[in-house]
Amino acid sequence: MESKVIDLCEACTALHLTREEFEKPIDLLNDDDTWFQEVVISGRWVDLKKSVATCGLCRLFCHALTQNLVSWDSSVDTHDVEWAAGWAACNIEYQPLDNIESARSCSGLVPVFTNGAETNGNHCVQLFDDETTTEPFRARLPNAHANIDMLKGWIGCCRQEHGDTCHALGSVSGSRAVQTLFVDVLERCLRLADTRVKYAALSYVWGPRNEPQSRRADGSIERFMIAGAFTNLNLPQTIIDAIEVSEALGYRYLWVDSLCIVQDLKEEKLQLINAMDLIYGQADLTITAASGGSAQERLSGWHRETRVHNTRSIAHYGPDLVLGVLPEFDERFMTCPWMDRGWTLQESILSTRCLVFFEGSVYFWCRKSFWREDAVLETAEDYQKPMGTWPGIDHNEPPLSRYEQLVMDYTSRKLTYADDIQRAFLGSQSFISSLLRNTRWFHGLPAVIFDWAIMWHSVFPIPPRKLERRQGFPSWSWMGWQGPSAAPRTKELYSHPQWLIDRTWIDWYIVDNGRLLCVWEPHRDDTSTEPHLGIFQRGRAKRRVEMVPHYGMASSNNPFGRNHARRPFVQGFPTSVPPPTEESLGVPLDFPYLVFSTLKCRFQFTVLGDGQPILRDRAGLLCGIICDETLPEAFPWRNADPPLEPFCEEFDVLILSYGGADNVRSYKDHWPKDSTCYGYPKDLDYTRDGEFFDADPYFLEDPEYHEDDDGVPKAHWHSWSFFNVLIVSPHVEKSGVYERFAFGILHENALGNGLEPSTWDQICLG
Repeated sequence: MESKVIDLCEACTALHLTREEFEKPIDLLNDDDTWFQEVVISGRWVDLKKSVATCGLCRLFCHALTQNLVSWDSSVDTHDVEWAAGWAACNIEYQPLDNIESARSCSGLVPVFTNGAETNGNHCVQLFDDETTTEPFRARLPNAHANIDMLKGWIGCCRQEHGDTCHALGSVSGSRAVQTLFVDVLERCLRLADTRVKYAALSYVWGPRNEPQSRRADGSIERFMIAGAFTNLNLPQTIIDAIEVSEALGYRYLWVDSLCIVQDLKEEKLQLINAMDLIYGQADLTITAASGGSAQERLSGWHRETRVHNTRSIAHYGPDLVLGVLPEFDERFMTCPWMDRGWTLQESILSTRCLVFFEGSVYFWCRKSFWREDAVLETAEDYQKPMGTWPGIDHNEPPLSRYEQLVMDYTSRKLTYADDIQRAFLGSQSFISSLLRNTRWFHGLPAVIFDWAIMWHSVFPIPPRKLERRQGFPSWSWMGWQGPSAAPRTKELYSHPQWLIDRTWIDWYIVDNGRLLCVWEPHRDDTSTEPHLGIFQRGRAKRRVEMVPHYGMASSNNPFGRNHARRPFVQGFPTSVPPPTEESLGVPLDFPYLVFSTLKCRFQFTVLGDGQPILRDRAGLLCGIICDETLPEAFPWRNADPPLEPFCEEFDVLILSYGGADNVRSYKDHWPKDSTCYGYPKDLDYTRDGEFFDADPYFLEDPEYHEDDDGVPKAHWHSWSFFNVLIVSPHVEKSGVYERFAFGILHENALGNGLEPSTWDQICLG
């Protein structure tokens, strides 16, 4: 780090910056498009870059501008791009919960592009002090070595002041101890103990060469139990550093999966994988190697050589005035290697507090606080942590919302081995299960809300990624596909808590370990059916609602305990049929087939000009919308050469349940518009043979408007005019078996307008 006073250009010299200017508080509230009220310095971008070599302050402005850049406007010549800087609050990433006087912080010079580029104001030139400073949000200069006393202080403060918030949570609280191996960091060997001992756990990315590992076959497990076994052993560098960190912080034991799980004892390995919620949840601390792409890399920020102080971001402006650019944590962290891996998600969710080694610095995260070496956040009260500070789930959300968050995050991550999709989810599943009435799970779908969970759909990732089939797993589960997926939104279910009982009818059966089982059997699975009430807020009004909607009590002729009086839905079709038997399936019981009876229809599947997949009836009228944002690569229009224009093919459609208003609102822009009501003609894509019709049976009528709890008019669409549906096709190899490839909604008036007469069939979904 440089210690001499920097040279300045003429424009920066004229600023006459003083310490007092950076120390004064400033109002945090700015307009969305205005980062500061008055320009202090400005110029051309090309001139600023030329001054970097000779002016230290220009170097800081250039660095902050680069970090604030969102996108360039290609239509603007680079030589014409201009920038400006002005005074603003220097804690933009850590906004206070209330804009009160005590929450206002010191100031910084925020540079943004004024034309030719889109920028944010998250980085600024601000005051840096040494690490003894206690001024809230003040940037501080870290030492050449990690400050052990500071790290211990963070952990101790969390233990003493955060109470139950940062204690073991969910299924971990009051649960059993797990017997497992630990690394004894003092004896440098393995020791057998249980999770009642005080220990740290390591969360890291394995990478391609994570050796040695504990194995019974080669005798390594016996050798590793001898005191001093790891002293002269060539352990991966991440593990070596984690052992040093644990010892420095006063931990005797460290849990590392590659060493503490005997890799070739399959039954024992599976037991420990199933207990990840207990292992990470009962750890006093999780050491997180966020920067490393493999176990061979050092903990970034632990050793002196990894604590690289970027000289572009620090400059001595005067004897008592050190300026710099504090790096934003949130956006950088969300793209680190650790955040990309499937196995590490459950470790982040289950851990109560984490010490994160990332890009040369150390950070601390717990359920209540987020602290970092290079900024004073310990004394900054009533501030909001960065939105993406920690991955996984918001523990303040209701259980179904947590499940929704979990599926989205998990399916967006990568697994080295595709068939790890279920194993890497078990820890998270165990934790969520305790919040969902101790429900049984079937390939990532909780039995207690199965009709809701099966309506998952794919989402369009950035960057784009095609949805691909994961062999060996069922198509009806998101685990059967590679690519980002989302659980159904919870709002509709919470708005209509009786939906599972009143608006569904399918009795679901599944082949599980060679037996045909009913998905919902609360007595068999020890699943609670007692009311689980919580506070649900809409606007200003709060009301107690069922936090985990569920089926009713099972009986011999009503296995899901539904309300027969509200059973749907069309005359002439049975909604109660004899349950399937193993003999009636006609397929070997060697795969998790989903077996059920419902109405099967047939419609045309096509794609509109804007890429929206839809369903058409036999008259060619749009009658349904496909909710998946990405579809399997094998679809005909994906690979056709020349492309199929327009694509149109027939598919079977399975009626699942009544759809609610939420789906209608989501896709109303694609639905046919009545020209007399909406004031403009219907798009030709929505017509039959280019003709307009005055009485289309699928028009989406105007919504009714009612005031919400805050007195604001809200649109209420006709909630039960649609069905939730699965689009399926016959399995290419297995006769009598279907595969799911899309989820959608179908207008109820379309049931009699399919390409073929609708039939009530027993379906075997693979």
